[in-house]
Amino acid sequence: MNCKNITILLILIFFIKSTLYPKDIIINKFMSSNLKSIKNENSNCKDWIESYNIREKAIDLKNDTITNRKVKITDSLIFSHKQGFYTKPFELKIENTNSDDTIYYTLDGSIPTKNSFVYKSPVKIKYRYNEPNTISDIPLIPDTFFKIFPFFKKDFSIPVFPKATVIRIVSIKDSTLCNKVYTLTFFVDTNIYNTPVVSLVTDANNLFNKDTGIYVRGKHFDKNDIKHTGNCFQRGEKWERHANITLFKKNGDIAFFQDAGMRIRGGGTRNHPQKSFRLYARTKYGKEYFKYKLFPQKEQKIFKRFVLIAPSATQCFKEPLIHNIVRNLNLDVKDYMLVTVFVNGEYWGIYTVRDRLDKNYIALKYNINKDSIDIIEGSHTIIEGSIKNFENLIFFVRDSDVTIQKNYDYIKSQIDIKSYIDHQITQIYFNCICDGNYRFWRPGTPNGKWRWFIYDMDTGAQDADYNTLKKFTDKENERYYYPNWSGFLFSNLLKNNEFKNQFINRFFFLINTTFSTDSILYKIDEFEKLYEPEIKEHSNRWYGCIDIKKAVSLLKLNTDTINSSTDLFFYFISQLEDFARKRPYYMKKFILEEFNLNKSDYNDK
Repeated sequence: MNCKNITILLILIFFIKSTLYPKDIIINKFMSSNLKSIKNENSNCKDWIESYNIREKAIDLKNDTITNRKVKITDSLIFSHKQGFYTKPFELKIENTNSDDTIYYTLDGSIPTKNSFVYKSPVKIKYRYNEPNTISDIPLIPDTFFKIFPFFKKDFSIPVFPKATVIRIVSIKDSTLCNKVYTLTFFVDTNIYNTPVVSLVTDANNLFNKDTGIYVRGKHFDKNDIKHTGNCFQRGEKWERHANITLFKKNGDIAFFQDAGMRIRGGGTRNHPQKSFRLYARTKYGKEYFKYKLFPQKEQKIFKRFVLIAPSATQCFKEPLIHNIVRNLNLDVKDYMLVTVFVNGEYWGIYTVRDRLDKNYIALKYNINKDSIDIIEGSHTIIEGSIKNFENLIFFVRDSDVTIQKNYDYIKSQIDIKSYIDHQITQIYFNCICDGNYRFWRPGTPNGKWRWFIYDMDTGAQDADYNTLKKFTDKENERYYYPNWSGFLFSNLLKNNEFKNQFINRFFFLINTTFSTDSILYKIDEFEKLYEPEIKEHSNRWYGCIDIKKAVSLLKLNTDTINSSTDLFFYFISQLEDFARKRPYYMKKFILEEFNLNKSDYNDK
């Protein structure tokens, strides 16, 4: 092979003559004009190509060949209807501009092969009201769960919901793929939802196969550790699967569609039947970014990744609510957009689209090189970069008198004090003391300052009369939830009058403004109006497996008004409202007691 062929190689020399989607096998390495560089097992120098299979399943290349024939992958198919929402059935006609090709298609989310349906006449896109479930009926709760979680019911069924038609199409000539894989989603006479709609399409094996499926317990499930094992608990790029995502706006128009990587997201929520997803834009799937304004709250229109968070039956919309309440503070937060999700055409319930707080988020928001960012979680978990700067800061606080202004000025040069104070106030006010809620970052530069994220707040906004401030300021208190450096740093900084006064004054200001009863009740009402139209259908989809009476008893809920999962939703809204009404009084009381202040000095603050 001579050098001029390298150009052909880089265009599309590597072409496997098979019916596979060409992106499943890619060039990993190649060597051309190999005269003396690398020898084979016979000590000969040969030109070679190393291919890489991005699928988990082995691919047999025995009968396949490699050619330097240029192959043009084109947009050669024309469709009579664009994907979206329709009021009545129709026939989808497909025109092929390359008349010698054969069109193949599937209706189950898999990529077409020569064994798939052959397009010979228009495809009927019809009502799908009463068609039986397929993937929705796949069991997702292991038998062993029923002993540990007695509120799960063994005997339950998933109702039949209206479905979308998902069609994937290719054209093939002489076993050669001639165009890209088209993925289209059609809704016929289904409700136009009150939210945007996400259609996720992937081979069902990517989700539910025992060996390779990321949504099931599968081969990695250990009956001796049922809360932390299974395929759905696997992490990393090895457990990322190829999918197609289409986002439809509330009016039914297409916002964007593209291929992407898909993983399961979360910690303990991986145990839940409805799981959260993480979506990745990568060049190997076609596009490097998702280019759309995902969040109404901000102007950003480019994202490297985002997550689809499944709501909890007991946490309601608490997490996105708290992020929304504090989004104008000196913090980095996850914005939200409520969507309705379909997986391979089947209703998968409501999710919230959220930011992923990582180096890509910071790089895009602050225009910083993503490879120069330090991110730390909890006590000492390094997410990105290095912890050295923060450890040096903690050592400085330990060895220095922070009441001396020069020392405090140095601390201010290392920490964004406004961000740190707003983080502490938010955690204290909403009574959230989980280790994972401490995530902070700095640009890895000499003048970079540490700033704080607001992270998972699911456990917050309860027990309005609990003195979280005492928990945070008691440096002798045994570490339980929060990182072991947190109480040390906070209690030491409070020795400095400038910091203490800034903290107290900021806290009273927020209690009377952002955290006031009226302000938070208004936010709760906004979220309730957003979720209420969707919650009944969502509850029917996912919470039929819960014995409500047993759940109420085990959760020790002091109420006899909960008879359904929808009732449970509204009960927890009432608990949020109760917290909003009571917390300001208790929080002011705790501050006055902790700092030995006169009530009259802070009546108007």
